[in-house]
Amino acid sequence: MSLTSLDSQIILPPQLEIQLTNQDVQKIAVDFINQFSDAIATGNIESITPFFTPYCLWRDFLALTWDFNTLFRIDSVQKMLESRLAKTQVSNISLAKHRDLAPASSPLPPFRFINVPFEFQTVAGDCTGIAKLVPISSSDDGAIDWKIFILFTNLDQIKGHPDKIGQNRRREPIPNYVRQRQKEIAFEDEDPRVILIGGGHSSLDVAARLKVKDVPSLVLERNPRLGDNWRNRYSSMSLHDFASNWPGHPPASKYADWLEMYAKVMDLNVWTSTTVTHIERDDARDEWVVQVIKADGTPRTFRPKYVVAGVGLGDPYTPDFAGMDKFGGKLMHAYEYSNPEEHIGKKVVVIGSATAAHDVCQDHYEQGIDVTMVQRSSTCVIRSPQGTSIYGGRLAMDNDVPVDIKDRLGASFPYLVLKRLHQVAIKHLIQAEKPFYDGLEKAGFKYNHGPDDAGYLYLVLLKQGRFFIDFGASQLVIDGKIKLKSASIKEFISTGVVFEDGTSLDADIIIFATGVKGFKSDLYKIMKPELVDKIPSFSLSNEGEVQGVYRECGLPNFFPIMGNLAAGRFYSSHISLIIKAKEVGLFTDAYKHTEVYGQVPEVMIIGVVEIEPFSKPEISKSKKSQYIQLYFS
Repeated sequence: MSLTSLDSQIILPPQLEIQLTNQDVQKIAVDFINQFSDAIATGNIESITPFFTPYCLWRDFLALTWDFNTLFRIDSVQKMLESRLAKTQVSNISLAKHRDLAPASSPLPPFRFINVPFEFQTVAGDCTGIAKLVPISSSDDGAIDWKIFILFTNLDQIKGHPDKIGQNRRREPIPNYVRQRQKEIAFEDEDPRVILIGGGHSSLDVAARLKVKDVPSLVLERNPRLGDNWRNRYSSMSLHDFASNWPGHPPASKYADWLEMYAKVMDLNVWTSTTVTHIERDDARDEWVVQVIKADGTPRTFRPKYVVAGVGLGDPYTPDFAGMDKFGGKLMHAYEYSNPEEHIGKKVVVIGSATAAHDVCQDHYEQGIDVTMVQRSSTCVIRSPQGTSIYGGRLAMDNDVPVDIKDRLGASFPYLVLKRLHQVAIKHLIQAEKPFYDGLEKAGFKYNHGPDDAGYLYLVLLKQGRFFIDFGASQLVIDGKIKLKSASIKEFISTGVVFEDGTSLDADIIIFATGVKGFKSDLYKIMKPELVDKIPSFSLSNEGEVQGVYRECGLPNFFPIMGNLAAGRFYSSHISLIIKAKEVGLFTDAYKHTEVYGQVPEVMIIGVVEIEPFSKPEISKSKKSQYIQLYFS
C-alpha cells in the first residue's frame, strides 16, 4: 500500500475546548463502561457501533482476532464484530482495577482524549482494553457525547491456565534441585515442545513466559555464553534505558552479563556452543525437525511442535564497491570492530553515519586517531536528552509505573496515530534544538527528521537502525574533531577511497558501519529457500501493523521475533499466549482483515488547524521504490 493511501486513513477528531475535573473524567468513564458493557451483552452489532466515531480505529492483539489487527473506520469494526463477537463471547467488562490504569484526561497534541482502561473476558481468557474517548458535539444545542476514537484490546491470560507466579507458583520445597535442573536441561528422554533459536533477549523473554505457562522449551545459542553477541561488540557500545537503578544507557557488556544471569535465575533451559545445522517441516506429523551439533560435537535431532526464531537482524552488510580488492589497507565491518587502540597512528575512515558510525568515530577520536566519517545519505538525528524526553512522556523509564502497564499504554496507540504524535514532537524538538541542527548543517552533515518527519519511529520498527540518538558525538562533528566527508563513493584504490565528486581520501583502515542484511539471511543458512520465502517480509501491512514477526508467520507454528528490549518484552507475551492456547485447544482461526482501505481527503481539518500531508525526506528516483517497499508494503 502506498504511503499516502495508508496515512490518509487517520482522521483526527475535532478539538473542543472542554474543562474537566477528575470527578468529571471518572463519571464519563463509569457511564461509558456501563453503557458499553450493556451494549456488548446484547450481542447486537447495531447497539455497539454508535459508541464509535465514524473514523475510529480498533487495535486488537489476540483478544478477539487471534492476530494483530488495526481496523480503520466503523464499517471495518462492524465486519469484525459480525465475524468474531459471538465466537469470542466478550463478557464481564469493568473499569481496570490497577491504580496506574485509572481513567485520565490526556491533552496530548494534536488531540485530547479521555483514557479509559478496562478489563474483560472472552472464551479464551482474561483481557485488557483501553478506550480513548473524544468529545463529539451531537446536536445544535451543544450537547457532548464521548465516543471511541481508538480502542485497544489485548489478551493477557489463557482461561483456566494462569501463569505460575504469585499465588500460583510452587510452594513446596524442591528436592535434589541441582540434579532436577540438569535433567530438565538435558532433554534426554523427551523433546521440548518449543525450540528457540538464538539466545538473545527476545528468545529468553519467550522462554521465561513459556516457563510460567508450563510449556517445556529449549534455547539454542551458538556462542559459548549467553550475551556474547553483545559482549563481543566494540567496548564502548551502550544500549537502551533498561532498569531504574542502572545507567540510562548501560554498557553492552553489562547487559550481556545480565542476560546470562537472567537465564540462570529464571531456570531457563539453554544449550550454549550449539549450532543449528538444519530445520525442516514434517507436515504429516505437524512437527518441526531441528538438527543441531552440541557443544561436545555430537549431533542431536529434535522434533518440537513449535519453533521461535530469535536469530537477530542477520549478517553484517558490506556494500560492494569497485576496486575494493585493490585497497592496500585493512577492511572490516563495525561488527568485527572491538576497540581503537590497535589503530593508533593510522588513518581511519568509517563508512556510514548512523549509530555505529558515530560510536566508532568517537572511539577513535578519543584515542587521538585521525578519523573521518563518510556520509553517503541523509541520517535521522535526535538529540538526547531533549529529544528522548519529548518522545517519552509518561512512558519513560524515570517513573514508577510498572513496565507491563507502560507496554499496554504504549501499544494502545496504533502506529499511524503514534506517527502523528511524533510529528508534533519533532516540530517542538526542531525549535528547541535549532542551534544544534544549524551546527550540523554548517558542518556539512546531511540530517533528516525521519520518514514523514516522524522521527525514528518507523526506523526503529522496520530497520532497527538508520538513525542516531546523539550523546555528544554530533558536537565532535560540528567542531570538526570528527572529520566529515559527505559524498557518494566511486571506487576504492590502493591508498583509500575516490568519490564521485572527484576528491579522494587516504586511509590505512576502512570500517563499514553499514548495517545488516536482515533476519532472513540467517534463516536461509539453515532452512530451504522455499520455506523462508513463505515468511512475510519485515514490513508494514495494509493496516499499518508490522508483519513478518511476533506471531505465526507464513509457516505453521513458526514464530520469528526480534527488535529492541521493549518489543521483546511485550511481544514475547503474545507468542507464549498463542502457543499455550494451541496446547490447551483454545486457539481458533485468526481473523484476517483483507480490505484495502479507500482514499479520504488528503487535507484534514483538526479544529481550526489545517494539517497537510507531511513531506517525505528527499529520495533519489532510483531509491524511491525501495523506500516505499521498505516502509509501507
